[in-house]
Amino acid sequence: MDYSGVLAERPSLLNNCVSALSDVNFHYRQEQREEAYIASEKPTKKHVRMLDQLALLFISQSTSEVCATTFIQQTNSATVYWAKSDPTEPTAAEREYFRNLVKCFERSEILDSILKICVKHCFRKVVTRCRKAAKLFSWTANQTNILNLDDQDSFNISIQQRLRSAACIFPQNTMSVAMDNFLRGLANVSEQTSVDQLCQIIIFADNLTPQAAAIGEESTKSPILNPIQLRRMTKIAVYRRIIGHVLEVCQENNIKKFRVLQVCPPKLF
Repeated sequence: MDYSGVLAERPSLLNNCVSALSDVNFHYRQEQREEAYIASEKPTKKHVRMLDQLALLFISQSTSEVCATTFIQQTNSATVYWAKSDPTEPTAAEREYFRNLVKCFERSEILDSILKICVKHCFRKVVTRCRKAAKLFSWTANQTNILNLDDQDSFNISIQQRLRSAACIFPQNTMSVAMDNFLRGLANVSEQTSVDQLCQIIIFADNLTPQAAAIGEESTKSPILNPIQLRRMTKIAVYRRIIGHVLEVCQENNIKKFRVLQVCPPKLF
């Protein structure tokens, strides 16, 4: 792996890495009310969350793996720098994953095609997030309409239409039936669940939760889910949303070339 470019930019990269790690800390510990995060402007918070969520695409283990990212944008190009809690060199599989991911963004591939690549790499982490979300719901074996939804409610009808447009539910299914099927599928997620099935769960969660809960928004409510359930669902949906956000950034800034570099590889500093 060629680290010459990293060495040349060592001072700024170290500053960026420290900044990104600090930003992630601000995001995850809001209950401690860090003054720097709370006092920051909305664009800053949005940028912090984007870096936090972008780091998810680099995490493959379910626990004990922490990553921070930052990036530098040049004319028609961008470099993403990443650092993990275990600063070892990328494996052959990780290198291949990074190459595929970069090519997908450069070619502006279809969002859900990129999602499959990311879910395959982040499989264990996605499974863990699904399991945590599933634990927040309970029902009896033969129970129907688990969330006691009113299928005639205007909000539920709008969500139902969004889910149908995304091909997440059958045309004949009501919102209550769709939610029952989704929650049971969520509860059955395991290491044997296929990548395609996990992608469908992520797509459903993305269309179920308010879009404002994606990047940069602090308080968002859902008539269907309580705040804790909404937070867990958003943690599933965010895999799709961050990919969509990167694609938007590429299009808006005409980015045609991506690089992915490790900030602190072994024996470098």
